[in-house]
Amino acid sequence: MASLVPWSTLDELLLIGTPYNKPLNLTGRLTRFERAPRRKLLALSAGESAARAIWRRLSVLRPALAGDPRRLWAGPLCGPAARAMSKPIYFFSRTDAYSELSNFAPFGFEDEEGYWPTVEHYFQAQKFSGADHADYRARIRSSRSPKDAKTLGQTRKVPIRPDWDEVKEDVMREALRRKFANPTLRDLLLATKNRPLIENSPFDRYWGAGKDGRGLNRLGVLLVELRAELRVHAA
Repeated sequence: MASLVPWSTLDELLLIGTPYNKPLNLTGRLTRFERAPRRKLLALSAGESAARAIWRRLSVLRPALAGDPRRLWAGPLCGPAARAMSKPIYFFSRTDAYSELSNFAPFGFEDEEGYWPTVEHYFQAQKFSGADHADYRARIRSSRSPKDAKTLGQTRKVPIRPDWDEVKEDVMREALRRKFANPTLRDLLLATKNRPLIENSPFDRYWGAGKDGRGLNRLGVLLVELRAELRVHAA
């Protein structure tokens, strides 16, 4: 029996809001998502944007499921190829196979303020908004390394913008879009197919997986979202 749902559609549903360190129970997950009102989806996912993505994907899946999520198990989705496609890609250090996905990777981009050597330089500088902090942003931008930029961004001797917690993911999205506008990096990201992307940082439970592997991995999630965007534009 042939698969009733394209793997790319299934992938985008599963990767958002799924604990990467636990096995997937596809039937249970789809049933739970189908029955949950939209407001509960927000609690099940890693954030509002993730919940909206899940909701959109369910709208695509409902007609194919015909009321029975177990139909997704039919055909090649159960085979070795499907399992290989779902094998996570871990990235963090410079020696990792996909080190280019890291915010510390030396792939820069330009905006109206100048050239940013890495995503980390850009991200840390955006904590300090307005003309009053232009010099400090320039200092971060000219840091010798992403580690130095991060140190400057984490200081509280200079006050960060009051809405930082609300805008930080949008800032990260913008940085990633600029970075992966590079054709080589874009092709690299698309070549990861439908595999989960996990920042394997033992120090960060928000952007990464954390030491215990249970972190939110928001960087990985945003990269998956960007991959889906790039795939649409490439079609």
